[in-house]
Amino acid sequence: MCMKYDNIYSSYKGIEGKLIMELQSAESATTELDSHACGARCSRIISCLGFNYRQTDQSCIPTKVSYRTPMTISGSDVYSITDDPDWIFYDRI
Repeated sequence: MCMKYDNIYSSYKGIEGKLIMELQSAESATTELDSHACGARCSRIISCLGFNYRQTDQSCIPTKVSYRTPMTISGSDVYSITDDPDWIFYDRI
């Protein structure tokens, strides 16, 4: 998925059935119009590396972590991955 918002170009790779949550400073879930609106929001957040999107209620949770982020930094867990068929994680590439 690629999208453009206010001259910001972003590309995301969708990973179905995965919910990635930051353990330190997770963004709260909010309602967006669609996954493209989530991508636009992520593009505006400094260091946003991806977002979780749930089609059923159009929930969006931007994150500053992705599959490319180390899961542990200085002995502390950074994020968790949950198998959940309702969610798609869009990894910003």
